[in-house]
Amino acid sequence: MTPLKKVMFIIVGLSIVAVGLWLGRAPETLERPVLGDLINNSSHIHYLPAESREIQLSMPSTRSRAANAERVQADDLAQDQADEILDDWRKAIATSDSAEELLVAATLEADADKRETLLLEALRLDPYNPLINFMVAEHCLGAVNSTQCSPELFDVLESLDGDNGAVHDLKAIQAYRNGDIDGAAQSLMAASSSTITDAYEWQHMAAVAESLGSLGLERDAHFLKSVNDYADKRSGERKAILMSMCEQQRTSESWQQQCADRGKSMMENELSLDGRFFGFGLAVAASDNPEVFQQDYLKTLEMESQQMAHFISEVNARPDFSMNETQWSEYLAVYGKEGEKAAMGYLAELGGE
Repeated sequence: MTPLKKVMFIIVGLSIVAVGLWLGRAPETLERPVLGDLINNSSHIHYLPAESREIQLSMPSTRSRAANAERVQADDLAQDQADEILDDWRKAIATSDSAEELLVAATLEADADKRETLLLEALRLDPYNPLINFMVAEHCLGAVNSTQCSPELFDVLESLDGDNGAVHDLKAIQAYRNGDIDGAAQSLMAASSSTITDAYEWQHMAAVAESLGSLGLERDAHFLKSVNDYADKRSGERKAILMSMCEQQRTSESWQQQCADRGKSMMENELSLDGRFFGFGLAVAASDNPEVFQQDYLKTLEMESQQMAHFISEVNARPDFSMNETQWSEYLAVYGKEGEKAAMGYLAELGGE
């Protein structure tokens, strides 16, 4: 088994913990908001205990059958109306003159060519926006045959946010793909020396939330889930390509040291929790002594995962949870300065409006 395959087993196991943070929430918060959530006039199906359901199913009355049928029809109608509202929203943002709304539309666009068109138009409207430049660069790394992706994009991004390790990751990948192995190693070293690794998840969430705000959604747990769902549709190959680069340079001692250092720095300064897990996997894959990383960092990451799960359960345990605009802005600010876990901890401490 190659080192890459070995570490993928580790990453899969860790990802189960990280991804399970959202999936482990209460069932009612996992459902996509229906029309009632959009216009604050929702009706939900309330499930009976198993014993009661068995009795009801075995001896349903005519009245209960009619009530159930009406309820199902109402729920189906509400979902159809919600889908229509969301479809109209997607169409509207795809033709918007707002750079950030075009960015959100690009996130939701499955067609790579259409996504590229939306991203480049967003870049034209706001050429010095770090988030837009970063997402265009991410797209270009996956669109190797595109004639629209200029190498200068990566230089512009570096000029906008040169202290960001994630930016140097992209520069390393771009250099590596152009055959500049030494240049890639230098960029990887710069990434390892950075004090923060910010892939702009929080800024992307802010753009999604701003656009969704036009639908009149209350800033509650459903809102937070919807923002994360849409933001998670963002595509990017930075981490996968980094792992592949390090695997391809497995025979180079200096490269393996650089990869191990980069993984370690991501464990320490990635803002997102899944990014820190990835850094752990990269460090383990590249290190000649992976047990050291496991002993020093795995327990810390596991503890942070448990804390994150606790914060999420705290939010979901309050049916009246909501955020005002100031609190939402503060959540994003905490994410951008201290990371995802600290931001969720801030939400868990809120008592609502």
